[in-house]
Amino acid sequence: MIAALCGGASGESIRIDGADYLGDLPTVIAAGEGLFARRGLDAEVRYNSSGKQSLARLRAGETDVALCALTPLVIDRLSDPTPGGAEDPVILANLLHSTHINRVVVRSDLPAVDLAGTDNDLRVALPKGTNAEFAWWVFTIFQGLDPSRFTVHDQPAHAIAGLLASGEADAAVVREPWIARMRQRRLPIETVDADGRYTAKWVLVTSGRVVATRPRMVRSLLAVYRDAVELIERSPKPALARYARRVGVDPQAQRPTWHVLDYDLGLDWSLIATLQQQIDWAREHYGAAVSEVAVLSMIDPVPLHDLYPWAVAIPHPRLTAGPAE
Repeated sequence: MIAALCGGASGESIRIDGADYLGDLPTVIAAGEGLFARRGLDAEVRYNSSGKQSLARLRAGETDVALCALTPLVIDRLSDPTPGGAEDPVILANLLHSTHINRVVVRSDLPAVDLAGTDNDLRVALPKGTNAEFAWWVFTIFQGLDPSRFTVHDQPAHAIAGLLASGEADAAVVREPWIARMRQRRLPIETVDADGRYTAKWVLVTSGRVVATRPRMVRSLLAVYRDAVELIERSPKPALARYARRVGVDPQAQRPTWHVLDYDLGLDWSLIATLQQQIDWAREHYGAAVSEVAVLSMIDPVPLHDLYPWAVAIPHPRLTAGPAE
């Protein structure tokens, strides 16, 4: 985990938790190119190994903004017996649409691990409560695999290469940059697409309290991420090179994944559909403290709509209110 200060003492302070994930490239670009300071923000940026960690820190009041996939956000919402509080996480915008980025990884130099075979108790390493767990479920469904043949072990992404290398795991679910790091350490691996059947998202999240008490900061934050996405679109090669330097991998190792990532700042129906899909999955696998979840209650579109009305393509009761002061 790395924390970096971006901006100057004269800016409004903000704490942002991103992740070591290629999908979080806009945060890397915003921090590295000084975009927070240009919008008047004095940002402290921290990179965790997963969005699940970032969301947990937001819940604990240790950060103001979290970048995460939908899975930990949905699990958090279902486990909240008193939703609607000021500290509840809310989505400000989606930053990424992607498919084919989560990969099921097996060793290629050992006797073949036949995922579709009849072997029992195959050990699968992945960080539970993250998008990797949802991707594994999607993979087993569409591959027609018997879940009872597999034991899923909850492991952080940074530990998975070592588990595969030692033979303590037969397979794993990972994404970039961890796949590139495995190849960089010459770990012989084969990969199979784990999430081609759905569109993954990467969202910008804060608390209802922050939206209510710091509206100008929230608008500046959204402007920063729009600037970052535009910069990525204008100069993709330098953006990818900056990311590769930060995570310590060869830029060329990231290029096979690059074409499956679509960075954009917005709120649209595909986000609603994916949220509902993951709510249904999480209810089955994690249970729920609440009987119903209104998907729109997990989103606050007003700040983005105030800035860029064209970026919001969903109906929402809060959009009938006037702009925030």
